[in-house]
Amino acid sequence: MKRKTKYTLLSIFSFGIYPLYVHKMAKKVINKENNKLASSSKIDFDIDEFFNILGKKENIKSIVSNYTSVKIEFFPPFVWDNKINPRFKIKGCFCTNKTVTLLFGDNAQAISAELNKKLNK
Repeated sequence: MKRKTKYTLLSIFSFGIYPLYVHKMAKKVINKENNKLASSSKIDFDIDEFFNILGKKENIKSIVSNYTSVKIEFFPPFVWDNKINPRFKIKGCFCTNKTVTLLFGDNAQAISAELNKKLNK
């Protein structure tokens, strides 16, 4: 039986209550919110090697992250080599004179946490 025919027959036999029920259930589904963001904790490269390339504790001032990016603030003088991007699966980077913002994807928070552990040792 086709969907439209089934809906019409149920409307008739339920004296119009079925369409009201369907409308109410559809509103519940539409108003449902997804408040949880999925993030990955898997790091696909050696975090020690990455930390050493960044310049260890002496060169890094602070490390902050959001959902997809890691922002690293450096002490001057600072030089960034764009050739390390493919080695560490960096999807993009934005450089200023004191900071580098690296785009990692949904595992940026895990990377930032590991880098902060090494920075605070």
